Amino acid sequence: MNEIWKDIEGYKGFYQVSNFGRVRGLDRNVQRKDGNVFFVKGRILIPFAGKTSPYLNVQLCYCGLNKKFLVHILVAKTFLEYKKGLEVNHKDGNVLNNDVENLELITHLENIRHSIIHGFTNQFGENSVNASLTNKDAIEIRKLHKMGVKQVELAKRYKVCKQTISNVIHNKRYKDENINN
Repeated sequence: MNEIWKDIEGYKGFYQVSNFGRVRGLDRNVQRKDGNVFFVKGRILIPFAGKTSPYLNVQLCYCGLNKKFLVHILVAKTFLEYKKGLEVNHKDGNVLNNDVENLELITHLENIRHSIIHGFTNQFGENSVNASLTNKDAIEIRKLHKMGVKQVELAKRYKVCKQTISNVIHNKRYKDENINN
């Protein structure tokens, strides 16, 4: 497959992203604050991992303003039918592989399920560092809620906030016994 380059939205004529997940700056003239103009030779940018996550970033500069972007988001917005509210998933679980063939747009819940099913994370449910319930508690909470017990009552019983109970009931936290279905 050939590498295809497209302009990055908001940076037309300055930066492009490829279907292989590479980002380049284009040849251009840049005017400094003092008014002097100088030529910048285009080049492939070297991505860097963020300080708080392993995802690759690039820094783009336009009109003297620097801004960081996640490479997989640039690829998705340029080559996929990106829709607000969806997340970009790395199909193979390798966050360094930003080839468009490895990316897909899915919901948050689908992204979590993909991560769990393929063993990319074990920080879910009672394994999470922030867990205040066990997976067994979560199963009981879902059963009690189906029987009509209100979320507020469940929050008091399990000594957690109502939002935690809501997240359990809606399968946003803690592994559902039917997660693989």
